Amino acid sequence: RAAAPDARPGAKLCCAKCDGPHEDATCPHFRKPREKHPDATRNLGKKGLGGGGPPVISKRGRVVPQPPDGSCLFHSLSYGLREGGGASSLRRELMNFIRNNPDLEICETPLKDWIHWDALVSVSKYTDRMARGGWGGGIEMAATSELKNCNVEVYEQCAQGFKRISLFEKSGAKRTVRVCYRGGVHYDALVM
Repeated sequence: RAAAPDARPGAKLCCAKCDGPHEDATCPHFRKPREKHPDATRNLGKKGLGGGGPPVISKRGRVVPQPPDGSCLFHSLSYGLREGGGASSLRRELMNFIRNNPDLEICETPLKDWIHWDALVSVSKYTDRMARGGWGGGIEMAATSELKNCNVEVYEQCAQGFKRISLFEKSGAKRTVRVCYRGGVHYDALVM
């Protein structure tokens, strides 16, 4: 898929390994060819887990700090949902939902496949482990969106304010929960 050396001038390059604007042989991200699993091939040019939505930058927002206790994402989601149950309750509810819905498709891919690719374990082992503790991420945000019928937006702070980096969008959602991803290892609630 990369442009051939004799391609017409000005033709856009598209790396077959990462879809970046460079030759396959000079890909700065991957040395090997693209993997053959369904997510790597079926979703070429489509949104992936938490993808989707145009880039958004908001100049306004207020970060609401959450405890750095290994459950920060669950605290942040719980704060945004405003259901009063707290992080532990939400964690258990999400793990039950995931355990009972392994074939639920998120971006045309069953939850069980996302879990296998992310954690290399079965849904049962994943949910048992996560129900007791552990950092949450995209799988839990996608499950929250489905279970709670809400959109989940993920932002990072930037010079202009807050930049949306991920969107877990639920058709017909009546509310949006926003979290701020900070430093690669922590989530806080975000109010806009």
